Amino acid sequence: MFVSIRLRCANSYDCGYFVVPPWFEHPADPHSSSHRPDGLSNDTSEAVIGGEPVRLRCMVNGIPRPRVTWYKNGAELRLDADDKHLLSRDGRELSIKSASLEDTARYTCVATNVAGETRRNFNVDVLGLTSLIIYV
Repeated sequence: MFVSIRLRCANSYDCGYFVVPPWFEHPADPHSSSHRPDGLSNDTSEAVIGGEPVRLRCMVNGIPRPRVTWYKNGAELRLDADDKHLLSRDGRELSIKSASLEDTARYTCVATNVAGETRRNFNVDVLGLTSLIIYV
């Protein structure tokens, strides 16, 4: 879906349609329309115990609405035949039903529209439970 803004012309040189590149919402204020302050890292770290669900949120906006693509360790994440990963309808949220050690990775959401591209990394570390067997 493409969204455009049409502004009334104050002068003949300022008429037309405008596009806005994708930007991430500030995590402290989900309703913010401002850019994330410079100097903050695009990396987020998540530690989860094996078997627990994981939810990665790529809260991105832009005009027109950006298309979100997810990557795992640099390779595009294919969800066609994968019932372990779920993607929200708008693509902004990736869920792992039950995390396992194989899910330890760097996940990246890339948001793209005609005006540009932005990305955010999620470093997911799945912690396994170690069992100790004592033989008597």
